[in-house]
Amino acid sequence: MTNITIALLGWSVGWLLLWRIPRLARGSEPLLPYAVVIPARDEASNIGEIVRQVQAQTSPPAEIVVMDDESSDDTAAIAAAAGATLHVAGPPPPGWVGKTWACHRGAILTEAPVLVFLDADVRLGADALEPVVRRAGGGRRLVSIAPYHTVARPHEWLSLFFALVAVMGVGFASITRRKVRGAFGPLIAIGREEYDRIGGHAAVGDQVVEDLALASNAQDAGLGVEVYGARSITWRMYPSGPASLIEGWTKNIATGAHRTPPLRTLAIGLWVAGSVAAVLGLTDPSLLAVLVLAMFVAQIAWMARQIGDFPPIAAIGYVVPLLAFVVVFVRSAVVTLTRRRVSWRGRSYQVTSRS
Repeated sequence: MTNITIALLGWSVGWLLLWRIPRLARGSEPLLPYAVVIPARDEASNIGEIVRQVQAQTSPPAEIVVMDDESSDDTAAIAAAAGATLHVAGPPPPGWVGKTWACHRGAILTEAPVLVFLDADVRLGADALEPVVRRAGGGRRLVSIAPYHTVARPHEWLSLFFALVAVMGVGFASITRRKVRGAFGPLIAIGREEYDRIGGHAAVGDQVVEDLALASNAQDAGLGVEVYGARSITWRMYPSGPASLIEGWTKNIATGAHRTPPLRTLAIGLWVAGSVAAVLGLTDPSLLAVLVLAMFVAQIAWMARQIGDFPPIAAIGYVVPLLAFVVVFVRSAVVTLTRRRVSWRGRSYQVTSRS
């Protein structure tokens, strides 16, 4: 009965961690002029489309700046041809990560009162940015969007548990939503005055997972941090293949996991342990064991549909993405404790205690 007990405890805690993804309403705040800053490193396959989608917004930005982060492909040429203002970020100085340097430079080169930092692999509906900018322009808050995952290839199903745990860790989809810790780097919006008040990207220049650090600085400065989901804002994570998926999630876990509050980390660990126990319960088959496993499948299917278009088979066979999560988690722990360096997009970064 031990496996059944752990599974039931984990299943119950799971509902506390991820109940419902909040959506951002249009709001009545004034729509201030805004600048979109897109850091881009080897994004030739994405940059033209995201620039066109930003231009096509029902309320387009005053400025669209693409910061080329030492790309080795045609990112810069495609961005310029699409109509964005292109700047070359240049090599990041010592102590800086490439993305934070590009965002920092982009913020300096724009003037609009609201800043939107947008990853090149995000996709936008025609009216996606307006409610975000309205909310951020209201002042005293950082607003972030967790994009809806678009899953096109089977290997992308392996991101399921990573994506669920990321949402649980930030806390914005929990029943209480009282302690949101973190943000999602694909889309962050903040008023320029507030951005300057928290030190901008200069204050988090060495952070590989800069979104969590920015949110922490905002909270330390007395600003609110609000995170929402949006079906009109989507992305594909690591579409190129399993290798990039492993590298990317290793980096995220190694550099960002410790920012989750200890009690929430414990709860997430219990949920993951429960999902394992539900499978192990079948080693001693019984009607109750089958029922508990079915409960976990239903829960994961519910959660998965809130964060992306993961197919039902990903939940039914959740043991496969669960195994991927466990393997990469262990790999990340080894990297953190031994090498203390992570790799991403051809660069190597030190894992520091501040990360």
